[in-house]
Amino acid sequence: MKNHLIFLLLLCSLLSCKSDSDDITFDTSKEDFIALLELRNNRQNLISAINQNANNYELIYEKDKPITIPASCISSIQENPDDWNTTFIFTDNNQITVKSIGNPVEIDSDNINVDPYGYAPLTAELKFTTPVNCKVNITIKGQDGTASDISNDFNNFGTEHCIPVLGLYPNYNNTVEITFTDNDGNERIQQSVNIETSLDPLEFDIEILKNNLPENDQALFFDTNDALGFDKFGKIRYVNTLASYSANHRDKYLFRKTKNNKLLIAHLKYNLTTIWFFNLLGELEEEIIVPTTLHHDFRVLENGDILCPMKSADGLFDGIAVIDRSSGEIVKQFNLLEIFDPERPHWGVNEGDWLHINCAYIDPADDNLVVSVRHQDLVTKIDYQTQEIIWMLGPNDNWSDEYQPFLFTPTNFDHSEWNWGQHAPLTLPNGNILLFNNGNYRTYDDGAIERTYTNAVEFELNHIDKTVSLVWEYGKDRNLVNTGVGDVDYIESTQNRIIGFSKNSADLSTPLVIELDSDDNVMFEARYGFNEPRYRVEKISLY
Repeated sequence: MKNHLIFLLLLCSLLSCKSDSDDITFDTSKEDFIALLELRNNRQNLISAINQNANNYELIYEKDKPITIPASCISSIQENPDDWNTTFIFTDNNQITVKSIGNPVEIDSDNINVDPYGYAPLTAELKFTTPVNCKVNITIKGQDGTASDISNDFNNFGTEHCIPVLGLYPNYNNTVEITFTDNDGNERIQQSVNIETSLDPLEFDIEILKNNLPENDQALFFDTNDALGFDKFGKIRYVNTLASYSANHRDKYLFRKTKNNKLLIAHLKYNLTTIWFFNLLGELEEEIIVPTTLHHDFRVLENGDILCPMKSADGLFDGIAVIDRSSGEIVKQFNLLEIFDPERPHWGVNEGDWLHINCAYIDPADDNLVVSVRHQDLVTKIDYQTQEIIWMLGPNDNWSDEYQPFLFTPTNFDHSEWNWGQHAPLTLPNGNILLFNNGNYRTYDDGAIERTYTNAVEFELNHIDKTVSLVWEYGKDRNLVNTGVGDVDYIESTQNRIIGFSKNSADLSTPLVIELDSDDNVMFEARYGFNEPRYRVEKISLY
């Protein structure tokens, strides 16, 4: 045993010193040959071909140098391509079986489960066994060339594989390429399967106005009204039918994707909210019944609890709740009636709706609460523990003296360029505030609605001298008017921004999504879901 280990060490040293062009040749030593076969077999290094001439066998490996052995040492070689192995039988009747690349893996209809959980008809699950340890890559072949392919590498290196196939086309015989690789990602064999889908027709139109996105951008644009996603060519590639095909299609839904690739869908009904946690295959993993009406927004906190705006006891949009994930009970509340002045003049269709909270989230920089208050034209940060105001961003008009220390003074923009009736604020990595500025009225003077326009803006806050600067905007020159809803998002990996003009006036009657790069070049623009307001649009990668 000791001598065998010494030989293996010397053999490894020899292999590392030989040039790339050298074959490893054995003249007579069957034991040395077997030891090297075992070494490579244990490393999951497979034989890819065997060449024979009059005197020798040459073994070609997927990674290492070929091995040559005299044919006189070998009685026979039995290749077993279905089992991915090869048996060498020597003239003395000893034998060794090692792994080799074989035939395509059998994947038939029994291995393919389309829409496995009944809620995601453009998905499938592949389950199969490979004869040797492999990694798997899949590519759903696109209808619009390679730029419409959706691909993913799965990191499991083993023989049992359960592969989610996401991004199929509806009512189409989809081709899915499957590539088997070694642990380093080197291709062993490639094959394809066909997956046919069925989906009731969708009354959802998409018109691509511009597409300059890179070829490898395979994320989808998700319409949150219907929990469906379309690709950069305007083809629907994902649907969750629980939200898209409700018994009452006028029911309201909120839609988000979590960090661990789960879809959250909140179904809003009077005095009752159901929150569903789906994986992307459509499996309903969790359901939470919330004994109140949440609205506009919800977030999953680091501890799993849910933060959301909620209707207060008086039925108005002026409360925020933290809901225990396990019980559905409210464990913390913020009543903004006790924090802000309900007598300050406000606007809104409902005179009693003095705040109209439409967004709440925790700023990860300090774990405090940021809230968007639409009818007060206000974005504010509140201490999560003490519920005291930290700052207030918005027009300074009509705030009483007690609020003055929290307000900001503009440095480079006029009164009409504040945030007016805003939606979807978020804190950027640099600490600035990005938001969708609906621009309702843009003044507290009567009769000034003609000054309205909608844009996305970024504000830089100086917390030392309490000043604010407008450092970026998009949309003012396009004369779009989005009086309600709307969205803006930031993609940290590319620094791109997604803007959803979701409820436009007569000059543009259909929702519009725009993606800008860091230099404000329009990379993508599309109209979608014609003639119906859409709440938000999110860009989401399926993998």
